[in-house]
Amino acid sequence: MDKNKKSTLKTVLIIFSAILFYTVLQNTDLLSLWISYLGQILAPIFIGIVLAFVINLPLRFFENKVFRRLNQRGGKVWPKIRRGICLTLSVLLLIGIIALVIGLILPEVKNTAVSMLQTLPKHAEQLIENAKGWVEKLNLPIDVTKFFEEIDWNSISKSLLSGISDTGSTVIVTTIDITSEVVGGVFNFVVGFALSLYILGSKERLGRQFSRLLNAMLPKKIYEKISHVFHMSGDIFTGFITGQLTEAVLIGLWCYIGMLIFRMPYAIMVSATISITALIPVFGALIGTGFGALMIFFVSPIKAIGFVVYIVIIQQIDNNVIYPRIMGNSVGLPGIWVLCAVTVGGSLFGAVGMLLSVPVCAVLYCLAKEFVAKREAAKALEKTDTEDAPN
Repeated sequence: MDKNKKSTLKTVLIIFSAILFYTVLQNTDLLSLWISYLGQILAPIFIGIVLAFVINLPLRFFENKVFRRLNQRGGKVWPKIRRGICLTLSVLLLIGIIALVIGLILPEVKNTAVSMLQTLPKHAEQLIENAKGWVEKLNLPIDVTKFFEEIDWNSISKSLLSGISDTGSTVIVTTIDITSEVVGGVFNFVVGFALSLYILGSKERLGRQFSRLLNAMLPKKIYEKISHVFHMSGDIFTGFITGQLTEAVLIGLWCYIGMLIFRMPYAIMVSATISITALIPVFGALIGTGFGALMIFFVSPIKAIGFVVYIVIIQQIDNNVIYPRIMGNSVGLPGIWVLCAVTVGGSLFGAVGMLLSVPVCAVLYCLAKEFVAKREAAKALEKTDTEDAPN
C-alpha cells in the first residue's frame, strides 16, 4: 500500500511539473517581468547580503588576526566591544580603498579625455596617412583619402572640448531625467548597507535563531539538508568573493606594471578599468581589454596590439595557474556552466546578476553532484544486494 501511495505521489508530481514547465514556456515574457519586478523589490536585501559577505572579509581579519592577543586575554570589556570596533575598522578600510581608487581614477579620466581630444587632429592626420599607404599597397579602388580629408577634425575637437567645459548644464539636465533611478539606487544601497551592518553585528545570534526556528518547524532530515545547503552556500559565496577581489587586484597590478615597462599610455586608467571589469566573470576581462586597446589605439596602433597580446598572456597565466589556486575547491564550477550562468544572470538582473550568478550556479551544481552520487551509491548497493541474494 505504501509503495502504491509513493508511486501515485511521484506520478502526480511529474504531471504537475510537466504542466508547470509548459506554462512557463508559454508565458516567458510574463515570467521575465515578474522576475524583474521581484528583483527590484528584493534589491536592498540582495545588496545587503552581498555587502555583508564583502565586509565580513576584513572583519574576520581584524577579529582573528589583528586583535588575536586581546582575544586570548579575554576580560569583561573586550568581548563586548570587539565586534563594534572591528566592524567600524572594516567599513573605514573599505571606504578608504574606494576613495583611493576614485581619487586615482577621476583625475586620470579627465586628463586622458582632454589629452585625447586635444590630440585628435594630429591622430586623424596620422590615420589619413596610414590609410593612404594601405590603399596604395593593396591597390584598392576606394577613395578613402577623400573621405577622411572631408572631415573637419579641428571643428570636432573644439565641439567636444566645449561640451566638456559645459558639463555642468549637461549633468543637471541628465540628473533631472534620471532622478527616480538615482534616488532608488541610493535608497537600495543605504538600506542594504544598514542591513549588512545589522547582519554582521549579530551574525552569530541571527544564525542561532534561524537554526532553532528551522529545527522547531521542520523534520530532522529536512532541517539537516537545509543547514547543509546554507553552510555550503556561505563557503562558496565567501570563496567566490575573496577569489574575485584577489584576482581583480592582481590583474590590475600586472597590467599597470606591464604598461609602465612597455611605456604604454593611460596606464593608471586602463589598469583600474581592467581591475574593475575583472570582477565580472568571463566577459569582464574582454570588456576591459577592449576599452584599453581602443584608447591606446588612438596614440599608437602597434602599442594597442602589444597591449592586447600582453593582456591575453596575463589571462592565460591567471586562468590556468593563479585562479584555480585562489578559488581552490570553493567554486568548483566547469567553464561551460560559468558561461551559461553569467549569460542568464546578466540578461535577467544586469551586472549584479552576472556577479551573483556564478556562486548561485556553483551551489546548485554541488547539490546536483551530491544527489547524483547518492543515487549511484544507492543503485550500486541495490545491485550488490540482488547479486548476493540466494536464488
